[in-house]
Amino acid sequence: MARIGLRQVRIVSLLGLAVLLFACEKGIVHQDLERISEASWILDSVATFEWEVEDSSKVYDIYITLQHNEYYPYRNLFLYLRWSDGIEISTDTIAAFLAEPNGRWTGKGSGALVSHRFPYLQEHRFQRNAPLSISVQHGMRDVNLEGIEQIGVLIKEHLQE
Repeated sequence: MARIGLRQVRIVSLLGLAVLLFACEKGIVHQDLERISEASWILDSVATFEWEVEDSSKVYDIYITLQHNEYYPYRNLFLYLRWSDGIEISTDTIAAFLAEPNGRWTGKGSGALVSHRFPYLQEHRFQRNAPLSISVQHGMRDVNLEGIEQIGVLIKEHLQE
């Protein structure tokens, strides 16, 4: 009988958690995740996500998603973002708060994995139908930022309440 390693359990857990968090949610038009190798995000490593804007008449909400493990050493995380629609290029910085002052993680999760969703662009209307590229890089001082399991982008059609 084959032994199941911790690595295989972690990968299955990551996929299961992502499905549970986002499967039942309405309005999702695109979701993409990039797994960080060995939960160590190298400073010059850039995660790039691409999506085709097919209906520029709609309004969208764009989120940056993140999953970290219990070994992430900080309460916050700085993210450098660069996005392009083929004509315009914009850069931005997100200061993401991951834990309260008492050390309690602010995201959702079970066990050693915690998931976060940070608003990036809310009620955004694209000027035209075109390819969209969003690149994300961490802005922490660590060359190898330990504890980050995955980074991603979630694009939803903005739903009026």
